[in-house]
Amino acid sequence: MAAVTVGVPVYNGDAYLDECLACLESQTFKDFEVLIFDNASTDRTSEIAQTFASRDARFKYVRQPYNKGATQNFLDVLHAAHSEFFIWRAHDDRSSANFLAALHAAFERRPQTRLAVGRLEKIKIHRSKRRIVDVFNLNTGQESLRLARVLLHSQASWFYGLWKRETLVHEFGAVWKLYPFGWGSDHLTLLRVLVRNEVTGSNEATFIQSVVSKRLNVASGGPASSADEMRKLKTQFTRTCWGLLRDVQLTPEQRLTLKALIPVYSDKRAYSQVAIIRARLRESLHL
Repeated sequence: MAAVTVGVPVYNGDAYLDECLACLESQTFKDFEVLIFDNASTDRTSEIAQTFASRDARFKYVRQPYNKGATQNFLDVLHAAHSEFFIWRAHDDRSSANFLAALHAAFERRPQTRLAVGRLEKIKIHRSKRRIVDVFNLNTGQESLRLARVLLHSQASWFYGLWKRETLVHEFGAVWKLYPFGWGSDHLTLLRVLVRNEVTGSNEATFIQSVVSKRLNVASGGPASSADEMRKLKTQFTRTCWGLLRDVQLTPEQRLTLKALIPVYSDKRAYSQVAIIRARLRESLHL
């Protein structure tokens, strides 16, 4: 059994899939397998994936019988894995060649780690802009300051870091029982491991994320055109935070800090008040 499973859920990803899989193939850490779960694509995704599977036994291709939706495809590839470690990789994202090696080593340095993350290189395709975000010190400092630092300055892309597989199954499953929306679920999945101080960072590894600007809607859980819907989703996001934290053993200091932080976390991480005001303005102008 491989030490690491890389899950690649994809739908109609032929524009970027070849580069994504080539990046994985060239990793300096070799003890991994790649599970490509094709969500019934209608483009060249199948052809590209099967090319890699035919030449490298570590790559395995599975085609869904029908499009199950993005979330179920993510869940299916996670549940198909059996390795100790797991990482999701979106078809349009890449990483440094040492990504798996550097993050795997982070677990050896800090045994209590359940998620290891690297620095972020964010590429805005529509603007041809790049931005580098280093991982800050996640594990030290006075506890109330540490919580504020990790909750308010964490990156959604850490969702695509290297997880202890059993931890990810538990955290992602808990989130989707309480909050069945795509938008913000990455931050919710990170919430408890951040609070429990189980995330370790390494600036030796770089995650390269492609960002395509597009306006999301309520159906996908994103910033809705309706301000009322956004307020409802924000309320549900906040309630989910507390629902998840109910099972975490918190000190009085942590509980008091989180009481102040969670409203800010909900605003900063998912549903900002500014976005809601803009939605209301669009409604008033009939845009």
